[in-house]
Amino acid sequence: MDVEKLIEEVRRYPVLYDLSNNKYKNNEYRERVWKKIAEDLQVEGGPITCKTKWIHIRDQFRRILKKRKTTTGMAAGPVRKYKYEDILQFILPQMSERETLSNVSQSQDEDAEGDEDDIEETQESDTLLAENDELEKTIENAERNASNDSFIPEAHTQKEKDFC
Repeated sequence: MDVEKLIEEVRRYPVLYDLSNNKYKNNEYRERVWKKIAEDLQVEGGPITCKTKWIHIRDQFRRILKKRKTTTGMAAGPVRKYKYEDILQFILPQMSERETLSNVSQSQDEDAEGDEDDIEETQESDTLLAENDELEKTIENAERNASNDSFIPEAHTQKEKDFC
């Protein structure tokens, strides 16, 4: 399959890559488009082969772009240019990253000193809990020993009661 021709065919149908397109969520319509592309390119595997190849190309392009991004303080490493990068420029506007959610609140990010205090408090409470557990075990052992000294077995079943 000629990959460049596939990319050009996909470019002709924004419904395949543009999430803001009215028909993007219409799976039947998109499947008809993939079928048309497979017929135009005369692909043996049909629409599934075309679709799979497109997904692979798009994802590879996304990975290359992601490798190029750096955060503050990071050294930019050399990343080779993807061989279809120039003709895939049309999908760049649709490849914005999603906004992520965090379980860390803003106040926690800004208050680093408070985190150190929290760690010390946690260590102290862990120590107190461990001491409390030891004390409870000691009390349980003492109660068990005291009850073993005065332990008199009782008849548990009706036969045992009748026997006594």
